[in-house]
Amino acid sequence: TAAEGTRRIQEAVSGRDSTMSSACHTDGYGIYLINENGKELIGVREDDDKISYSIETDTVKICRDAFRKAKHLEVIEIPASVRTIEENAFSHGPRDLNFICRSDAFLYEDGFLIDLARHTLLLYTGSASEIRIPETVEIIGREAFRSCLTDTIMLGETIREIHEDAFTTCRMERVSFSKWNAYVYFPQKDIR
Repeated sequence: TAAEGTRRIQEAVSGRDSTMSSACHTDGYGIYLINENGKELIGVREDDDKISYSIETDTVKICRDAFRKAKHLEVIEIPASVRTIEENAFSHGPRDLNFICRSDAFLYEDGFLIDLARHTLLLYTGSASEIRIPETVEIIGREAFRSCLTDTIMLGETIREIHEDAFTTCRMERVSFSKWNAYVYFPQKDIR
């Protein structure tokens, strides 16, 4: 949560974090926590003029809610050093994001941001009226389809888990489960 990120910053700055030696750093937009695991992007500051952002090259982790205040970003560049992106890292941020993904731990293609090691769909940013989940995906992460406008989402046979709030505020007509040859229809209003 945002409160967790704030707590982590306060503990690092005050030296109260007894479990690790850590420090904070900013590049003017991103806020980073540096600890024994490496550099973690824990948040960004609100900036109405910022439309693109390149995460610092030695960053290893993008934390939950890191882009909560990024209301106008259109492009985020993920460096090769990033090994972990927590679920909800892009929650409450802009819906129409594009990624330049240089890390081999993730794939960004056709609007899908996928954690390849965990086979998890982290975020869908596309605008197709019919969305077919790639076969490499086994898990649909939290808020992966947040505020998505589509008619149909087609889940392949590889899907084994759908996390809480995966379709929060999503406007769609139906979800198709090919494994069972079944559909779930939704009313034309927010799913909550």
